[in-house]
Amino acid sequence: MPTTGKASKVLIAVVRQEPVAHIGEGSGAAQGAMIAAALALMLGGMPTTQAAPLLPDGETLWHDAGLNAEARPLIVTQGGSGMEPADHVTPHTRFTGVGDLIIDRTDFRSRCTTSRIGARTILTAAHCIADEYGNVVANAASVTFTTAAGLSEVHQIATLSQAQIHPDYTGDALKGFDVAVLELATTPSETVETYRLLRDHSADIGAVFDLVGFGRSGTGSSGDVRPSGIKRDGRNRFDADGTVLEQLMSVSSERLETLLLFDFDNGLPENDAFGFFFGEDFADTGLPDEVFIAPGDSGGPNFINNRIAAVNSFGLRLSTASGANSDIDGVLNSTWGEFAGSARVAHPEVSAWIDAQPGGFSPAAAQVPAPATPLLLLIGLMVAGVYRWLTINKNHS
Repeated sequence: MPTTGKASKVLIAVVRQEPVAHIGEGSGAAQGAMIAAALALMLGGMPTTQAAPLLPDGETLWHDAGLNAEARPLIVTQGGSGMEPADHVTPHTRFTGVGDLIIDRTDFRSRCTTSRIGARTILTAAHCIADEYGNVVANAASVTFTTAAGLSEVHQIATLSQAQIHPDYTGDALKGFDVAVLELATTPSETVETYRLLRDHSADIGAVFDLVGFGRSGTGSSGDVRPSGIKRDGRNRFDADGTVLEQLMSVSSERLETLLLFDFDNGLPENDAFGFFFGEDFADTGLPDEVFIAPGDSGGPNFINNRIAAVNSFGLRLSTASGANSDIDGVLNSTWGEFAGSARVAHPEVSAWIDAQPGGFSPAAAQVPAPATPLLLLIGLMVAGVYRWLTINKNHS
């Protein structure tokens, strides 16, 4: 499809959730088979040591002809230890209130990311603890924060049966409201930051934001092929809200307004997902230090001006009926040319609901420390040699 063309008014979307462990462990043909199998799945990965039965392969959400789409909620299962790229790991002194959330579900054990928004209150994505119908399926969960001194604090989630999921969340992250508020059984120390929410949702589209998460890592060319479990951060730009998809799917604009979308650019127009599918008005070949999200980053905060504007929700890949697309490899695996979506915390219907939860807003909340300069980020990446977390734009000109 030409970069100046409009997307077709039809969309087929498939969501898959499979229990998966770290790719990057093992060796030889076995590891290759693991990677191939994982990349064939929307979620990406392999069974944990005690493998739970796989969930159904997929579910068609919309059907028509002309444009195909694949989507996945970003969540990764907890496996053994593994090597993460050492580059651009978040220093202990930054984002201390962003935690590693481990969830024991009825079907598998998983990892997400969370952030502290009250004395004992954390914010994450609803799909981290809920099934495809929006029902809580988590049996137990804990979050680990790392203080500025490098000390770990582990806090159990108080009562998951009373976890607060936005009432408009349906189990389909593409329909918005993919947010949940959880209560900790114990209070983190004062060295664990508490964050405010962004209140002005007119300021988010077009804004550069900071991503933080514990998800899988890799490069823009390889995808999310390395294990999760290390906190990393970087930048991207919100290209649009979810209403750009209104012509493609039977979802109300009111719901789509609660989504913020961005893509993963490498500086080339043919891999600019927004420009490719939505035309010149959305064309933007990206930031020089752009990063992306991958499984395990779900629920992680997106900061604008040191406030939480959104939380990571899903990855999305589009293609035309003829197969034309912006993705470099034709697989939904956090490579260049893919889309991602976040639950728009700054939207009034979302922020007001969070405020209404017990402990959902702390007037005394601390702000996020100022992010490192782009120059320092780039230096850190170049020195390390292997790019980023979630997936970074290694060859961006």
